[in-house]
Amino acid sequence: MPECHWIDAVWKNKRDGKSVRYLFASFVKQAPGKIWKYCKLLISKLSKSKNGTMFVIQDKYEVDLLREHMLNYNWEDPLKRMFCNNKKNNKEKRPIDPLFVKAIDNFSEKWFPGFKKQVVELFISYHENILCGLDVFYKNFEKKLQHKDPDALLYSVSSNRLYEDVCAYAAEKKDIPIFYFQHGGTQAFHFNPYQFHTELNGRHIKSINILHSKEERKIVKGNISLESKALGSGNLYNINSSDMKIKPSVRSRKVLYCPSPFNSYDYKDLMTNVPDSMLFDIHNDVLENAIGLDLDMDIKVHPCDERHTYVYFMNLLEEKESANMDVLKGFSAEKILPQYGLMILDYLGTALFPVSSVMRIPTIIYLKDMSALRQETLSDLYDRYHVVRNKEELKKALDLHARGELDTKFSLPYIDKYSFPIDDGYPCKNINNFIMAKIADRKGVCV
Repeated sequence: MPECHWIDAVWKNKRDGKSVRYLFASFVKQAPGKIWKYCKLLISKLSKSKNGTMFVIQDKYEVDLLREHMLNYNWEDPLKRMFCNNKKNNKEKRPIDPLFVKAIDNFSEKWFPGFKKQVVELFISYHENILCGLDVFYKNFEKKLQHKDPDALLYSVSSNRLYEDVCAYAAEKKDIPIFYFQHGGTQAFHFNPYQFHTELNGRHIKSINILHSKEERKIVKGNISLESKALGSGNLYNINSSDMKIKPSVRSRKVLYCPSPFNSYDYKDLMTNVPDSMLFDIHNDVLENAIGLDLDMDIKVHPCDERHTYVYFMNLLEEKESANMDVLKGFSAEKILPQYGLMILDYLGTALFPVSSVMRIPTIIYLKDMSALRQETLSDLYDRYHVVRNKEELKKALDLHARGELDTKFSLPYIDKYSFPIDDGYPCKNINNFIMAKIADRKGVCV
């Protein structure tokens, strides 16, 4: 019979001093720019003359960068208050179908015999707290659309939750443009079937995708609208601009390992196509090779379930008695990556994969299973990255790094093909112009 243990009982988290130092240093460095940014946004909010309203269903990432180019718009998160109201008293109680309960009961008995009661309760809770509130939520969102008449809906990572789908559906009925921005790893190199239900669901929701890559636009064209464009990434453009100012001599020889989250946690978006048992082997291979070569290495755990992954790696380092390694959490890896001389990834579904492509830092990609890679772009992947498939190949690449002989493989043609058009200027300005043109088309206005 399986047993449950609270994570705090397994490992008493010590204060992560290194993460705190990184956070503080990052805050000091970014503070002036952020203060100026928020001052501009505050002045914009106080301005009475506005062109219209943008509904921001998801902010951050590319959408957050775009805000600075749309200061003449009201930016509103329509879901914030609606969720609070929905939770209080706006759910229509509907009895759950007994046949469905029986099916879940059988499913739990087969796959989760030790947690049958909890699994059934989870599905019933989803029915009562999510599904039963959909009708009322949809009606309220329709009223909000009618009242505010937004010019567009913006999604920073595509529609991947039920309520976000409902918002897109309601907006589509009123012919309001819906923009999905690309986030995470590119689909140009590997096949991820989950994406066809979220980011690339153009067959179901009439969304306009803003992609980074010209090549990816060709590959996924059958699953996105004809209006979708590969206009590049403002974030990658900014990272590349900053990286080009860093002198190679400033970088340390230290290694940053950014492992995949476990599939057992990240069930709805399989960022890697291998089972967790293979991830254990990959982790062991990376750590044992780094220890064997006496490399200084930090492990930055993925934000998804970082608390549990942090505990796992802390236990692993304690078991291997490694003195040259630390586990980091609580901030994005992009903030500290410029300090390192090498990055190791073990999956392509991470936002760090496109980030690595615009930086002059050697990157090793450790893939034990390559069955999900796209053959049409495989040569580009090998040309740009140090791709290794087993512990021996990994050791050779790390040994080259230890001797200072590992090439960065940095490539401007690669950036132009997969990150942002090099000769077209700042992507955010181009994206802003594209969105404004689509809004003008809907209103019948010439721009």
